Amino acid sequence: GGATKGKLHFDPFENLMVVVEGGKNFTLFHPHENERLYEGHIREGHFTYANGSFSRSNLPDTTAMVMSPVHINSAADAARYPLFPPANRTRLHCPTSPGDVLYVPSFWWHEVDSQGPYTLAANLWFKPVLTKRYPCKTCRLGFNTADYPHLR
Repeated sequence: GGATKGKLHFDPFENLMVVVEGGKNFTLFHPHENERLYEGHIREGHFTYANGSFSRSNLPDTTAMVMSPVHINSAADAARYPLFPPANRTRLHCPTSPGDVLYVPSFWWHEVDSQGPYTLAANLWFKPVLTKRYPCKTCRLGFNTADYPHLR
């Protein structure tokens, strides 16, 4: 779709994003800005369906969804999250158009705005070169030597 927003988050995989139609504007932040972006986690509920209704069967502490509560273009959030303004000064803007391929490294924070009446894009995901424990706001990146032993 067009005019949609993917809020500030990171993915634990390497990503090649290919724009086919429309466009996307990416705002990227280096992974070392993690603490300034107030890393938060969305717990994933497990649901069961029985007798015509859904019920939550489990709410584990593990997560695959990593988000930031910061609205990156909000002056109010700059005051609400005082560690954020220095990170905001280092952000990168990457507009994309049809035919563009953008490499988004694993654990790089990004917010994505789709442009135009519609956007068609494809993501190609790869095992990460870097790795990090999460949820963990203060954990640092390291090399993924399990999948890339030559990085030892």
